[in-house]
Amino acid sequence: MRSILLGWVLFFASLAVAQAPVCFRSKYAMEPPVRVRSLRLADGGLLSPKEKSSILRELRRQCSCWPCVVGEEVSQQIRQMYQWHGYFQAVADVDIRQVGGDAFVIAARVQEGPQYRLKGIEFANAAAFPTVQLGELTGFVPGDIFDTRKLAEGLQRLRHLYATRGYLNFTVVPETVPAAGSGSIDLRLDIDEGPVFHLGPLLVIGLDSAPVLVRQLVDTWQPHIGEIYNADFVDNFLDQFLGLSGTRLPRVTYIQDANSHTVTLRMGFTLSD
Repeated sequence: MRSILLGWVLFFASLAVAQAPVCFRSKYAMEPPVRVRSLRLADGGLLSPKEKSSILRELRRQCSCWPCVVGEEVSQQIRQMYQWHGYFQAVADVDIRQVGGDAFVIAARVQEGPQYRLKGIEFANAAAFPTVQLGELTGFVPGDIFDTRKLAEGLQRLRHLYATRGYLNFTVVPETVPAAGSGSIDLRLDIDEGPVFHLGPLLVIGLDSAPVLVRQLVDTWQPHIGEIYNADFVDNFLDQFLGLSGTRLPRVTYIQDANSHTVTLRMGFTLSD
Protein backbone atom coordinates (compact mmCIF):
# COMPACT_ATOMS: atom_id res chain seq x y z
CA MET A 1 0.00 0.00 0.00
CA ARG A 2 1.43 3.35 -1.02
CA SER A 3 1.90 5.74 1.87
CA ILE A 4 1.70 9.52 1.57
CA LEU A 5 3.87 11.96 3.52
CA LEU A 6 2.03 15.05 4.75
CA GLY A 7 5.03 16.88 6.21
CA TRP A 8 5.12 19.96 3.96
CA VAL A 9 1.36 20.24 3.56
CA LEU A 10 0.80 20.15 7.30
CA PHE A 11 3.75 22.44 7.98
CA PHE A 12 2.16 25.25 5.96
CA ALA A 13 -1.30 24.42 7.26
CA SER A 14 -0.07 24.65 10.86
CA LEU A 15 1.49 28.02 10.13
CA ALA A 16 -1.84 29.23 8.79
CA VAL A 17 -3.61 28.01 11.92
CA ALA A 18 -1.03 29.46 14.29
CA GLN A 19 -0.67 32.87 12.64
CA ALA A 20 -4.29 33.30 11.44
CA PRO A 21 -3.32 35.75 8.68
CA VAL A 22 -5.87 38.20 7.38
CA CYS A 23 -4.95 37.24 3.82
CA PHE A 24 -3.26 34.28 2.26
CA ARG A 25 -0.14 35.43 0.43
CA SER A 26 1.38 33.46 -2.40
CA LYS A 27 4.80 33.83 -3.99
CA TYR A 28 3.21 36.62 -6.03
CA ALA A 29 2.43 38.67 -2.93
CA MET A 30 4.08 41.79 -4.34
CA GLU A 31 1.45 41.93 -7.08
CA PRO A 32 -1.90 43.65 -6.41
CA PRO A 33 -4.99 41.54 -5.69
CA VAL A 34 -7.49 40.96 -8.44
CA ARG A 35 -11.24 41.38 -8.75
CA VAL A 36 -13.18 38.16 -9.12
CA ARG A 37 -16.25 38.84 -11.21
CA SER A 38 -17.59 35.32 -10.76
CA LEU A 39 -16.44 32.16 -9.01
CA ARG A 40 -18.09 28.84 -9.89
CA LEU A 41 -17.39 25.53 -8.21
CA ALA A 42 -18.74 22.35 -9.77
CA ASP A 43 -18.31 19.02 -8.00
CA GLY A 44 -20.05 15.72 -7.45
CA GLY A 45 -22.46 17.16 -4.91
CA LEU A 46 -20.98 15.27 -1.95
CA LEU A 47 -20.58 18.37 0.20
CA SER A 48 -23.54 19.85 1.99
CA PRO A 49 -24.72 23.27 0.72
CA LYS A 50 -23.33 24.83 3.91
CA GLU A 51 -19.90 23.23 3.44
CA LYS A 52 -19.74 24.25 -0.21
CA SER A 53 -20.79 27.81 0.63
CA SER A 54 -18.01 28.04 3.23
CA ILE A 55 -15.45 26.97 0.62
CA LEU A 56 -16.72 29.55 -1.88
CA ARG A 57 -16.59 32.29 0.77
CA GLU A 58 -13.02 31.36 1.68
CA LEU A 59 -11.96 31.30 -1.96
CA ARG A 60 -13.46 34.74 -2.53
CA ARG A 61 -11.69 36.05 0.58
CA GLN A 62 -8.37 34.69 -0.57
CA CYS A 63 -8.81 36.01 -4.10
CA SER A 64 -9.43 39.48 -2.66
CA CYS A 65 -6.04 39.28 -0.96
CA TRP A 66 -3.74 37.82 -3.58
CA PRO A 67 -3.58 37.69 -7.39
CA CYS A 68 -5.29 34.33 -7.88
CA VAL A 69 -4.63 34.21 -11.58
CA VAL A 70 -2.36 31.18 -11.37
CA GLY A 71 -4.46 28.06 -11.85
CA GLU A 72 -2.08 25.74 -10.03
CA GLU A 73 -2.25 27.79 -6.84
CA VAL A 74 -6.03 28.02 -6.92
CA SER A 75 -6.22 24.28 -7.55
CA GLN A 76 -4.02 23.60 -4.52
CA GLN A 77 -6.17 25.80 -2.31
CA ILE A 78 -9.39 24.12 -3.41
CA ARG A 79 -7.87 20.67 -2.93
CA GLN A 80 -6.80 21.61 0.60
CA MET A 81 -10.29 22.85 1.46
CA TYR A 82 -11.87 19.60 0.31
CA GLN A 83 -9.35 17.74 2.45
CA TRP A 84 -10.78 19.60 5.44
CA HIS A 85 -13.94 17.59 4.79
CA GLY A 86 -12.21 14.23 4.41
CA TYR A 87 -11.84 14.19 0.62
CA PHE A 88 -8.17 13.42 0.90
CA GLN A 89 -7.63 12.63 -2.78
CA ALA A 90 -9.71 15.45 -4.26
CA VAL A 91 -8.55 16.84 -7.61
CA ALA A 92 -9.44 20.32 -8.89
CA ASP A 93 -9.29 21.45 -12.52
CA VAL A 94 -9.32 25.26 -12.63
CA ASP A 95 -10.05 27.57 -15.55
CA ILE A 96 -9.24 31.26 -15.04
CA ARG A 97 -10.13 33.87 -17.63
CA GLN A 98 -9.41 37.59 -17.64
CA VAL A 99 -12.48 39.55 -18.67
CA GLY A 100 -11.06 43.04 -18.68
CA GLY A 101 -8.62 45.06 -16.64
CA ASP A 102 -7.98 43.32 -13.35
CA ALA A 103 -11.26 41.33 -13.37
CA PHE A 104 -11.33 37.55 -13.70
CA VAL A 105 -13.81 34.72 -14.03
CA ILE A 106 -12.84 31.53 -12.19
CA ALA A 107 -14.45 28.16 -12.77
CA ALA A 108 -13.34 25.00 -10.99
CA ARG A 109 -14.42 21.42 -11.46
CA VAL A 110 -13.65 19.13 -8.54
CA GLN A 111 -13.55 15.35 -8.38
CA GLU A 112 -13.93 14.66 -4.67
CA GLY A 113 -12.98 11.00 -4.64
CA PRO A 114 -13.88 8.97 -1.55
CA GLN A 115 -14.41 10.58 1.83
CA TYR A 116 -11.90 9.18 4.30
CA ARG A 117 -12.24 8.54 8.01
CA LEU A 118 -9.50 7.79 10.50
CA LYS A 119 -8.95 4.11 11.14
CA GLY A 120 -6.21 4.45 13.76
CA ILE A 121 -3.12 6.39 14.88
CA GLU A 122 0.34 4.92 15.42
CA PHE A 123 3.10 6.84 17.21
CA ALA A 124 6.64 5.87 16.26
CA ASN A 125 9.64 6.65 18.51
CA ALA A 126 7.56 8.40 21.19
CA ALA A 127 9.07 7.80 24.63
CA ALA A 128 8.60 10.97 26.68
CA PHE A 129 4.81 10.80 26.98
CA PRO A 130 2.21 8.01 26.97
CA THR A 131 0.79 7.44 23.51
CA VAL A 132 -2.70 7.69 24.98
CA GLN A 133 -1.95 11.28 26.01
CA LEU A 134 -0.50 12.08 22.60
CA GLY A 135 -3.52 10.59 20.89
CA GLU A 136 -5.89 12.77 22.90
CA LEU A 137 -3.97 15.88 21.86
CA THR A 138 -4.43 15.11 18.18
CA GLY A 139 -8.16 15.65 18.65
CA PHE A 140 -8.96 12.52 16.63
CA VAL A 141 -10.70 9.32 17.56
CA PRO A 142 -11.13 6.37 15.20
CA GLY A 143 -14.06 6.95 12.87
CA ASP A 144 -13.63 10.73 12.66
CA ILE A 145 -13.60 12.35 9.23
CA PHE A 146 -9.95 12.78 8.27
CA ASP A 147 -9.69 16.57 8.39
CA THR A 148 -6.15 17.77 7.57
CA ARG A 149 -6.81 21.15 9.19
CA LYS A 150 -7.79 19.42 12.42
CA LEU A 151 -4.64 17.30 12.20
CA ALA A 152 -2.47 20.41 11.80
CA GLU A 153 -4.01 21.87 14.96
CA GLY A 154 -3.31 18.62 16.79
CA LEU A 155 0.33 18.68 15.73
CA GLN A 156 0.61 22.19 17.11
CA ARG A 157 -0.63 20.91 20.47
CA LEU A 158 1.96 18.12 20.39
CA ARG A 159 4.74 20.64 19.72
CA HIS A 160 3.59 22.75 22.64
CA LEU A 161 3.47 19.77 24.99
CA TYR A 162 7.02 18.76 24.12
CA ALA A 163 8.21 22.37 24.45
CA THR A 164 7.00 22.39 28.08
CA ARG A 165 9.38 19.50 28.83
CA GLY A 166 12.48 20.86 27.14
CA TYR A 167 12.16 19.10 23.79
CA LEU A 168 12.77 22.20 21.69
CA ASN A 169 13.97 20.31 18.62
CA PHE A 170 10.92 18.06 18.55
CA THR A 171 9.71 17.18 15.05
CA VAL A 172 6.85 15.04 13.81
CA VAL A 173 6.32 13.72 10.30
CA PRO A 174 2.78 12.55 9.48
CA GLU A 175 2.42 9.62 7.11
CA THR A 176 -0.93 8.41 5.85
CA VAL A 177 -1.84 5.04 4.43
CA PRO A 178 -5.25 5.13 2.71
CA ALA A 179 -6.89 1.72 2.55
CA ALA A 180 -8.11 1.08 -1.00
CA GLY A 181 -11.86 0.78 -1.23
CA SER A 182 -12.47 1.08 2.51
CA GLY A 183 -12.69 4.85 2.91
CA SER A 184 -10.32 4.73 5.88
CA ILE A 185 -6.84 6.05 6.61
CA ASP A 186 -4.19 4.80 8.98
CA LEU A 187 -2.14 7.66 10.38
CA ARG A 188 1.45 7.18 11.49
CA LEU A 189 3.19 10.00 13.36
CA ASP A 190 6.95 9.53 13.23
CA ILE A 191 8.42 11.49 16.14
CA ASP A 192 11.96 12.71 16.72
CA GLU A 193 11.99 14.04 20.28
CA GLY A 194 15.56 15.32 20.27
CA PRO A 195 17.51 16.21 23.43
CA VAL A 196 16.10 17.86 26.54
CA PHE A 197 17.13 21.50 26.92
CA HIS A 198 17.57 23.36 30.20
CA LEU A 199 17.34 27.03 31.11
CA GLY A 200 20.57 28.99 30.74
CA PRO A 201 21.39 32.58 31.70
CA LEU A 202 19.24 35.65 31.10
CA LEU A 203 20.80 38.54 29.18
CA VAL A 204 19.14 41.95 29.46
CA ILE A 205 20.24 44.48 26.86
CA GLY A 206 19.30 48.15 26.64
CA LEU A 207 18.34 48.88 30.24
CA ASP A 208 21.62 50.36 31.46
CA SER A 209 19.75 53.35 32.83
CA ALA A 210 17.40 51.14 34.82
CA PRO A 211 19.67 48.95 36.99
CA VAL A 212 16.92 48.23 39.51
CA LEU A 213 14.73 46.74 36.80
CA VAL A 214 17.62 44.69 35.40
CA ARG A 215 18.35 43.34 38.88
CA GLN A 216 14.70 42.43 39.32
CA LEU A 217 14.65 40.53 36.04
CA VAL A 218 17.88 38.67 36.73
CA ASP A 219 16.96 37.83 40.34
CA THR A 220 13.63 36.39 39.21
CA TRP A 221 15.27 34.27 36.52
CA GLN A 222 18.38 33.15 38.44
CA PRO A 223 16.79 30.42 40.66
CA HIS A 224 15.47 28.65 37.57
CA ILE A 225 18.78 28.29 35.72
CA GLY A 226 19.43 24.60 35.13
CA GLU A 227 15.77 23.62 35.22
CA ILE A 228 14.24 21.82 32.28
CA TYR A 229 13.11 24.38 29.72
CA ASN A 230 9.38 24.97 29.96
CA ALA A 231 7.78 27.09 27.24
CA ASP A 232 4.87 28.00 29.52
CA PHE A 233 7.21 29.22 32.26
CA VAL A 234 9.17 31.37 29.80
CA ASP A 235 5.97 32.83 28.34
CA ASN A 236 4.66 33.66 31.81
CA PHE A 237 8.00 35.22 32.76
CA LEU A 238 7.91 37.45 29.70
CA ASP A 239 4.27 38.38 30.25
CA GLN A 240 5.15 39.48 33.76
CA PHE A 241 7.56 42.10 32.49
CA LEU A 242 6.23 43.13 29.07
CA GLY A 243 4.03 45.82 30.55
CA LEU A 244 6.55 47.32 32.96
CA SER A 245 6.33 51.10 33.17
CA GLY A 246 8.88 52.92 31.01
CA THR A 247 9.60 50.02 28.65
CA ARG A 248 8.47 48.91 25.25
CA LEU A 249 8.12 45.31 24.18
CA PRO A 250 11.52 43.62 24.34
CA ARG A 251 13.11 41.89 21.42
CA VAL A 252 13.41 38.34 22.68
CA THR A 253 16.01 35.97 21.24
CA TYR A 254 16.37 32.32 22.23
CA ILE A 255 19.96 31.12 21.91
CA GLN A 256 20.34 27.35 21.90
CA ASP A 257 23.67 25.75 22.80
CA ALA A 258 23.79 22.41 21.03
CA ASN A 259 26.64 21.17 23.22
CA SER A 260 25.33 21.98 26.68
CA HIS A 261 21.66 21.72 25.65
CA THR A 262 20.88 25.02 27.32
CA VAL A 263 18.85 28.03 26.17
CA THR A 264 20.00 31.57 26.89
CA LEU A 265 17.24 34.15 26.84
CA ARG A 266 18.23 37.55 25.46
CA MET A 267 15.82 40.41 26.17
CA GLY A 268 16.58 43.58 24.22
CA PHE A 269 14.78 46.60 25.64
CA THR A 270 14.37 50.10 24.25
CA LEU A 271 13.45 52.77 26.77
CA SER A 272 10.40 54.80 25.81
CA ASP A 273 10.72 58.50 25.17
